[in-house]
Amino acid sequence: MKKLVIVAVVVALGAVFVWNNNTALSTVCSSVSAVQNQFPVECTKARAASLFN
Repeated sequence: MKKLVIVAVVVALGAVFVWNNNTALSTVCSSVSAVQNQFPVECTKARAASLFN
C-alpha cells in the first residue's frame, strides 16, 4: 500500500513539474520502473521526443 502511495505522489509531482518537459519525463520514466509500467505510452513518447530536444 505504501508503495502505491509513493508511486502516486511521484506521478503527481512529475505531472505538475515536468508536464511539458519530455527530457525530465523520460528521466523519471527510466529511473522509476513503476512509473514506466504504469504509463508505458507516455514514457515511450517522452523518450522519443527527448531525442529531438
